[in-house]
Amino acid sequence: MPVPPPVTTKKGSYHHGDLREALLRASLELIEEGGVQALSLRKAARRAGVSSGAPYHHFENREVLLAALATEGFERLGQMMDEATSAADPAPVAQLQACGEAYVRFARQHTAYFRVMFRPELAGPDAYPGDDPPGGCVFERLVGRVIAAQEAGHAPAGDPERMILLAWSVAHGLSSLLVDGPLQTGKKMIQMDRDDMGEAVMRTFSTILLGDHLR
Repeated sequence: MPVPPPVTTKKGSYHHGDLREALLRASLELIEEGGVQALSLRKAARRAGVSSGAPYHHFENREVLLAALATEGFERLGQMMDEATSAADPAPVAQLQACGEAYVRFARQHTAYFRVMFRPELAGPDAYPGDDPPGGCVFERLVGRVIAAQEAGHAPAGDPERMILLAWSVAHGLSSLLVDGPLQTGKKMIQMDRDDMGEAVMRTFSTILLGDHLR
């Protein structure tokens, strides 16, 4: 997905608030082109057209920059999930399916964010400022949909953690295959159209594993 250009006042000049946004957009471009390994503060500064010291006004180091990108990514994923569930059938299993489809769609449309959000260096409790990691709200959306499916009798009763892990694994696994795995290449390992995979896989998950029979 094309990354919007940074906002400038004149060539090479940024307002203080715009500089942070410009560096984030430049970082997304670098990740889109070469993966997370292609990102450094120096490269982001060069891409944004500012001095090599400019990023330190907003980001202490590369890890802080990655955390800022991940936070934005989780916010966008949460918005896409909310939009998908608002437009879906209110039945609990249909809501869970919509969440999964939105997850896969987000990964395909925002690959740079997706590549950052689940980095191992961002998994620890000290990776983000504050007490609540940004991924928590997204995870809670999934938890709520699974529990609602259980309460409606569409998912196995008991401890919901196994079903939550299973639903997350299905959505994240397919997303990873599409973004950086064998399904990302042009080889036709799977004949299904990539645009249809998210819906098809989550529908199969709903039908077989949750016992739902959506048509």
